[in-house]
Amino acid sequence: MSDAPKIEIDINGEVLLPQAEALKLARQGSKVWNAWAESLDAQKVRVEFSGYDFTNDQIDFSHFIFPGVVEFSTCQFSNANFTDAIFSGGPAIFIKAKFFGKSTSFKRAQFSGGDAFFINAEFCDGDVGFGNAIFSGGDALFQTARFEFGAYFHEAEFKHDAIFSIVNFEHVVVFKDAIFSCVPDFRYSNIKVHFSLHGMIIDFSSELEDIYFRGAWWKKVTDRDIADKLRRLKELAGLAKDHEREQEFFALELQAKRFHETTHFWSLVLSVFYQFFSDFGRSFLRPLGLLSFIWAFWGFGFALFSGLNFATLLAGLRLSGAVIMPFSATVSAAFESTKSVLYPNLGKLNLLFDGIVIIEGLLSLTCVFLIGLALRNRFRI
Repeated sequence: MSDAPKIEIDINGEVLLPQAEALKLARQGSKVWNAWAESLDAQKVRVEFSGYDFTNDQIDFSHFIFPGVVEFSTCQFSNANFTDAIFSGGPAIFIKAKFFGKSTSFKRAQFSGGDAFFINAEFCDGDVGFGNAIFSGGDALFQTARFEFGAYFHEAEFKHDAIFSIVNFEHVVVFKDAIFSCVPDFRYSNIKVHFSLHGMIIDFSSELEDIYFRGAWWKKVTDRDIADKLRRLKELAGLAKDHEREQEFFALELQAKRFHETTHFWSLVLSVFYQFFSDFGRSFLRPLGLLSFIWAFWGFGFALFSGLNFATLLAGLRLSGAVIMPFSATVSAAFESTKSVLYPNLGKLNLLFDGIVIIEGLLSLTCVFLIGLALRNRFRI
């Protein structure tokens, strides 16, 4: 390029495109800018825009490819447009930037070069769109930012930490179908209007580690703050009346608490059983299946100790069913009559029989409770 912008070397030895040169090049549009970026042949160049007022010198940054760290700190924008921009060469820094105008767009922007810094940024006057944006190069950092109007992050993807702590959301907030590879941090955020988490996906498998404890392998989250982050998400889902998300975050919270807040061995065992047999109170099929197994297992056992044949098997299943559902006088009478048919001469074994029946009754009662809990959670009874 004959009129290629003049790059400099700063005091740290970093290659720098100074502000005047960056502005001159950016005003020529994305085609010229991207041709320059490609001519660098993967060389990292820090682009300096910090402190510039774009409100009277609007530049359309849509489709721009930034080849290095790009500095927009303390800049002011009017109707900023970074749609389809690619921040591939390094972090994108918008610390204390101010965005004015009816709309600000980072739709489908790709932050693949490093962290995205929007710390203490202010989005004023209009809606902000990060729909379908991808934060893949590093953390998405929005601490202490302020959104005066709608903040739309629908279908955005966060590959690393997403931090929205101490953020002021003064209007509608939408994270519909957003995907998080780590648990986002909304602690201490101030949300004044509707907050949509519908379809949000959180996968924190990358934050789990295997540990050996009491003769078995367990899963443990590496960061003890994850449970607290999930508590905040559960609270937000409750405020949004999104019961399904609320239950999901509660289940994840119980898992994250293991070995951090839930530390006693038997508490850990109960937590695992609660997960396995009821999916943390969300599944009625699991406890129903367990209840069916208990009925069949005890029925077969009753028949086996009475001399196994078709007649005793039917009687054993009937006896087991009477233990599971002792809710009426008719069932109680059926229990006594079936017991006398199967075991007419229990004698000293009567105490053992009573113990076996009590165990089945307690297990069955637990299953019935879990089924009722799942139905309550499913239909919000």
